[in-house]
Amino acid sequence: MRPPHAARSRRGFTLVEMLIVLLIIVLLTTLAAPAFSQMVKRTRVDQATTSILSACNRARAEAQRVRTLVALYIGDDTSRLATKPLAGQLPPYGQMEVWTVKLGYNDGISWISCRPDAPEYGYWWSPNWYPCRKHGSDQNLTGTPLTFSSGVRAVSCVIKKSGNDVHLGFPKYKNDGAWEGPIGEIKRHTVAYDKRGGAAGWDYNWNYPYILVFDTTTGEHRVIQVGVTQAASRARVMPWTLTGVRKPSVGTPGPLNLRNLPGEIDNYPTAENWTF
Repeated sequence: MRPPHAARSRRGFTLVEMLIVLLIIVLLTTLAAPAFSQMVKRTRVDQATTSILSACNRARAEAQRVRTLVALYIGDDTSRLATKPLAGQLPPYGQMEVWTVKLGYNDGISWISCRPDAPEYGYWWSPNWYPCRKHGSDQNLTGTPLTFSSGVRAVSCVIKKSGNDVHLGFPKYKNDGAWEGPIGEIKRHTVAYDKRGGAAGWDYNWNYPYILVFDTTTGEHRVIQVGVTQAASRARVMPWTLTGVRKPSVGTPGPLNLRNLPGEIDNYPTAENWTF
């Protein structure tokens, strides 16, 4: 005869016990799903930020190598924009390109060596909203394709921090007019470096010193400082979180709902002669 404990050792789980375990698994999965989803989106933004940061430093190195103005062009989902950029200027969404930029004039020393050529306005003058746009004589220095994560967008911009307030804006930006708008929109999709490796432009003329990298659904974002004007500084990620979007003729902005961030960017008004 078998001992009693032998029969008990073969006893399996009861239906109630299995249902309890299954319920616990479902509850844990339900609780963990939002956090996991947020982690995936945060990781996606961080990966894109790393790729764009690397592309900025590559453009900077090329500017120092070829000794002229060099721009990084960042592809965007242009279907979302109120004004579409001039055709042929930007790479496809999720891609980046490094190009030389023809100068309007170049004294080789001061900040005016950062002024891009503006054939519509003549050799000696280009409006402050005019971007670093490509011309037929410019060279593509990209080489290996540069890409960043899907589900993420990036725009160049101005960021102002004062105390706990971190505000986004697009001063000296033109997005209206039959031909001015499409040219002006390029400014939000490129950053440039002068031949010394400094961030090109001056007082937000022709070029912006920051890039905002953001998730298209949640507004999760990172801020990249492209560099400093007339200083050979490398691009870096700033530990900032946006609190508002500042616009022309509007006072201090209200609290920012990050989910509304893409719409705030895509429908930003023209700000040709405005700064903040």
